[in-house]
Amino acid sequence: TSNNIETVITSAIYSLTSDKVFQVALLTHNCNSESAASSVKNLETLMEQNNYEFKEISNLNEQTIPQDTDIVMIVPPTVDYSENDMKILDEYLNNGNKFDKNLFYIASAAQGDLPNINEFLSEWGFQVMSEDYVYETNSGNRANYLIKLEETDNDYTGTLKDKGYSYYSYIGSDVPIVQKDPNGQREYTDLLMFSEDTIALPVSISFNDYKETDVEAKGQFVGLGLCRTMLWDTDK
Repeated sequence: TSNNIETVITSAIYSLTSDKVFQVALLTHNCNSESAASSVKNLETLMEQNNYEFKEISNLNEQTIPQDTDIVMIVPPTVDYSENDMKILDEYLNNGNKFDKNLFYIASAAQGDLPNINEFLSEWGFQVMSEDYVYETNSGNRANYLIKLEETDNDYTGTLKDKGYSYYSYIGSDVPIVQKDPNGQREYTDLLMFSEDTIALPVSISFNDYKETDVEAKGQFVGLGLCRTMLWDTDK
């Protein structure tokens, strides 16, 4: 499932105010998960109340991303994108070397192995551990079936209008993501992180029954991260 879509992000989005109407292309391309679609629909409803307009794109081979699109949001796919799909997304972000577009990828532990998407994300500083999920071993960071995330000291969440939020994600919904150095002139920033006590477990193993030998990796894992292309003024 992709319940983390609501628990991690909606509070931050709700805090933003702007007179600009942002155009969002919602990619449901290669997504056959009803639960993921339902969770994204809830997020879409919230964002529409805060100056975001949505257009759904269900097939990148038959539909084009509108030129006025500010944000492409990818619903967790159940089937990997093709190399041509990834080229389309890369060209969208490049936008004639303006690099003024945004892509929002919602990862899910239910998405399976997606080598083309994972390679693309790796270039932007996100190393995805497909077919695993995040589990919090410290009971102090759990509330029932929720895991608490930690806000980092950064220039982005620090400017939110409303302060004092707590961020949670459902156990078993998040795929472990490790920050790595992005390619090229790109700058990476952690926004929300899981604690150092989190571990990565295979989706086939229940967190109620795991053994130490089942642990694939130990935290910290990325809950929400940002990577952007840096442009330099060559005249200065």
